[in-house]
Formats: sequence, C-alpha cells, structure tokens
Amino acid sequence: MFRAKTVFVVGAGASAEFGFPLGAALLDDIARRVDISYEFGRLKRGDYTIVEALRNSLDANANNQRYNEHLHSASQIVKSSKQGLSIDNVLDALEDEKAALVGKFGIVRSILAAEESSPLSQWIDHFPEQIDISSFSNTWLDGLTKILIEGRRKSQIENIFENLTIINFNYDRVIEHYLPFAISNFYGLKTEAVREVMSRLPIYRPYGKAGTLPWERSDGAVKFGHCSADDMAVATSQILTFTEQVEDTNLVDGIRGAVKAADRIVFVGFGFHRQNLDLMACAASKHVGIFGTSFGMSKSDTMTVSEDLEKLFGLDEYQTHRDHDYTKLYPLKCSDFVSEIRRTLTSYASEDPTWELPDFSEPRTPSIPSLSFGNR
Repeated sequence: MFRAKTVFVVGAGASAEFGFPLGAALLDDIARRVDISYEFGRLKRGDYTIVEALRNSLDANANNQRYNEHLHSASQIVKSSKQGLSIDNVLDALEDEKAALVGKFGIVRSILAAEESSPLSQWIDHFPEQIDISSFSNTWLDGLTKILIEGRRKSQIENIFENLTIINFNYDRVIEHYLPFAISNFYGLKTEAVREVMSRLPIYRPYGKAGTLPWERSDGAVKFGHCSADDMAVATSQILTFTEQVEDTNLVDGIRGAVKAADRIVFVGFGFHRQNLDLMACAASKHVGIFGTSFGMSKSDTMTVSEDLEKLFGLDEYQTHRDHDYTKLYPLKCSDFVSEIRRTLTSYASEDPTWELPDFSEPRTPSIPSLSFGNR
C-alpha cells in the first residue's frame, strides 16, 4: 500500500512494455496513416478507416472542398513529422484546426491498432472478462499492483487506491483496462467489484484518451482494441491538443493540486518534454521526494532534467541537509525501476530535509571616544 501521498506521472515508455509505440514511433505511424492520396479516384495511400471517419465527420459527399482542405492539412502533418518531437508538438506548432482534427483521427487509429495487437486484448473476443496475468509479470503495472495489494486485505479493497494519484500523458487505456483484472485475480473477486472501486482512483489525462471503456460508461464507449469509423468518431472527441488542455482550467488545477499535496512524485517512462512539464509547474512540498526513469538519457541531460524539476517545483530555493537531493533519476526501464524503489514507495513520508540559516547580524563595532591631547 501507499503510506504517503504519491503521484505517478506516466509517459510513453510505460506503455511501451505493453507493445505501444514511443513518441517518435507513434508520430511516424500517424504520419503514415494520414498520408492520404488518390489515384484515378481510388485510395492510393493512407488508412482507409481514417478516410472513412474523416469523410463522415465532414459530410464529404455534400462538401468535398472541406475534405480536400483537410487532406492538405494532413500533408503538412506528414512534412512536419520529419522534424517534430511528437504528434502533440506538431499539432501545437501548426495552429491549424483542420490539422488538429486529422491528427486526432491519426492518434486514435494508431492507439486502437496498438491495443488490438497488444497481449492485453488476446482474449478480448472470446473471453472478454479474462486476460493472462502471468504475461505481464515483467511490467511496471505488475509492480504497481504488488504495491497496492501489500498489507491490504480483501475486506479493505475499497481503500486500495488510497494515497495514489495518476497523471497519465498517454492516449491508451492500459491502466484502466489492466488494474481491475490484476487486482481481482489476486483477491479472487469479480472484475466488476474492482471496477467500482476504480472510480476512487484519481487519473488526470492531459491529452485525453482514445475513448472511454465500456465498463466506465455504457453509452459512447469504445471497446479495448476495437476500431471502426464510428469508434474513431467517439474516441476523437475525447482527445485534447496542448492548447485545449491548457484552456481546461479544471484539468490544470487538478494536476497542480495533486502535485502540491504530494509526498512523492514518480515519473515512469516520461520524456520530460518542457510543454508537458509546464502543466505541472507549482510549488511542491518542502519534504517531497522526486523519483523517475532516465533510461536511454545521457548523463548531462539527466543532470539538466534533475535541475529543471527542482526549479519547476520551486525546490531550488531551499537549503537542504548535506548530501540530500530532491530528485533521483534511475537509468532503468519502468518495470525494473518500480521494483528497485518499491521499499521507498511503500514507506511513510520523509521528514523535511531543509534547513534555515541562523539569524546573523554583524557585531556592533564598539564606539571609541575621541581623544584630545591638546597642543605641545
């Protein structure tokens, strides 16, 4: 169990363990899918499901000009993808509503396709209420599950997510899909029982997600790993661009409120892109501990990220005890990282490591009376 208020900040590296593409690979896949062109009236390149969803949303049969304008914006996404850091970076930079719509269709199509090929959907068609838990023993979510169930009896299931908040920068639904299966498997419960408790787990989604799962709500849901043109239309409405998320004050306030109250902030598979970090910028607690993965990151960039995080959370101004660092980054993959610091994550909140300089005022110079020796 989590004995201290803990915020997990989840990035693409965390979902990579489940077969999902990282930022650059996701951008390349989206660019390939939205690279739409025709030859003699037939689709030559591009993803047919995206074409169908886009034409339906624009009523292309009645207004083909709007459709062609969106294809022009799609071609710019393809060009920009050669230099962009991520699809979010590209869509934010282009400042084009048409590109944003096409990009969202590309995001949803790519993510739902990855869900379909993920081991998490292996049983989905014939046994929708089963997954092979043993297949995920080397993932960070298996490590998270072990923390959640530690010291927690079945009768205490309603409090299993106590002290945990998740800020998920990914579009996929892996966390919401996996946790009910994993927890119910351990306790011998029905997945519905855990799904009811899932509503108590605060999950903030800065970029939205590729649709709501059926167990989360009955209408307007998208099954895990299923992707039709209708599914895409529903899921696209739940994707946010960077501009849209900034304008959602409730979302930003919720994220920063969770960070302010945290005893620990844990970055898992996170890329530390500045525009994403800016959403969390606030004054954190003076006793907070910051942990994260830096797998594949150079030593110099790791040092820079550590400094950036302490500035981001207003910790660079504090004097701390000797050998104390607020931020500890580990060059490990997500599953190894969670396993490495599990004892730390299950401990109580740390004491305040800061210290203040003692009051110091310059000693007063004694006044020396002026002497007069007269004249000789």
